[in-house]
Amino acid sequence: MDIEAITAFRDLLHRLGCENVNVKKSHSLSPDFRGNYLFNTTVTGIEDADVMLVIGTNPKVESPVLNARIRKSVVNYGLKVGVVGGGDDFTYEVNHLGNSPNTLKQILDGSHPFAKKLEKAEFPMVVVGGHAL
Repeated sequence: MDIEAITAFRDLLHRLGCENVNVKKSHSLSPDFRGNYLFNTTVTGIEDADVMLVIGTNPKVESPVLNARIRKSVVNYGLKVGVVGGGDDFTYEVNHLGNSPNTLKQILDGSHPFAKKLEKAEFPMVVVGGHAL
């Protein structure tokens, strides 16, 4: 992903007031640096989210515990999940939004239909996989 797309993504998060981001890098990381593995919210905090944007990951494969919490929130609390990239083998209903950085740009500028759901969300959450970076 190029720096322009990363900047657009960061701007989207700031605009939505969302600080809950989990970023995984695909190279080895030192466990001595806490920021490399810290999830900005608790896993149980997923139950508070009403809209989730998943970018470049499939939690079913990469984080089964996270995936179980997302599924619980979709089934029991009506969590709406939008996915950019990340495959199609989810254990819950998702809205596939696209597979390119252009999709993120459209969400940021408000021209994508999912942008309206994010804007109206009381507790939006964004999960970013290492492959998206």
